[in-house]
Amino acid sequence: MYKDNLAKNIKALRAKHNLTQSELAEKLKITRQSLSSYEKGTREPDITLLIEMANCFNCSVDFLIFDNVDNNLDNIYENFKIGEFKNFDNQLSKYMISKKNQLESIINNLNLEVEKINAILNLIYKSNEKNSVVSEYKEIKIPILNNYLIENIKFNSFITTTLKDPLSFSKEYFIVTVRDESMNKIFNINEKIIIEKTNDLKVGDIGLILINNKEYTIKKIISLNNDYIKLSPVSENKTYKEELYDLNKVNIDIKGKYIINLDDYL
Repeated sequence: MYKDNLAKNIKALRAKHNLTQSELAEKLKITRQSLSSYEKGTREPDITLLIEMANCFNCSVDFLIFDNVDNNLDNIYENFKIGEFKNFDNQLSKYMISKKNQLESIINNLNLEVEKINAILNLIYKSNEKNSVVSEYKEIKIPILNNYLIENIKFNSFITTTLKDPLSFSKEYFIVTVRDESMNKIFNINEKIIIEKTNDLKVGDIGLILINNKEYTIKKIISLNNDYIKLSPVSENKTYKEELYDLNKVNIDIKGKYIINLDDYL
């Protein structure tokens, strides 16, 4: 009895919601032919599809199966079979239990993943904490140069200081004394600055540069390519001008990159 009732109810509810067979089939993600067979009673939808139909019609599954949209409730209870209802109820219970078990499994897996992530984060935190303690007590010797004699660094003249940002233990540094006012917006004449020993500079860096193997200058690089390098002062003294060098004609030897003023580091 409930199969005939279900077929009539699907058709009646579809009409009540002003849906064509094609429109309802699209909502349910089934073919129009399948929906037609359900409305004729030649096929029965499974429990999953029944739930989808109930959601679509905004009604309960038992209303969809056992109610009669065209008649009143008195006629319904005269016709339905308790055995069929129990069978459906058992199927629905099994379905809900299986979904509950799936949900519990997902939650348990998520909890396990959260525990793994927390363990990894804890290891990272401890590692960082350990490294910060080590860095706090590492010392670094930085040579002090007179007259920028970089090729002849002598370690009998150096300062010993605690290693900290922005210096790195894996790089080499030296200290020079500023000889002019061409960069006095950043550091003053006679001020000591820390230079990283490198020839790899980019636009925006401040470099210690040897020109034609005889003249040192500390300037900001504002343009750099295979043919030219353009250096700029950063000074309140307007007598210092930008300098453009043709790399095919002038020997430019980059000796290092300005990192920080010594007083600021200490």
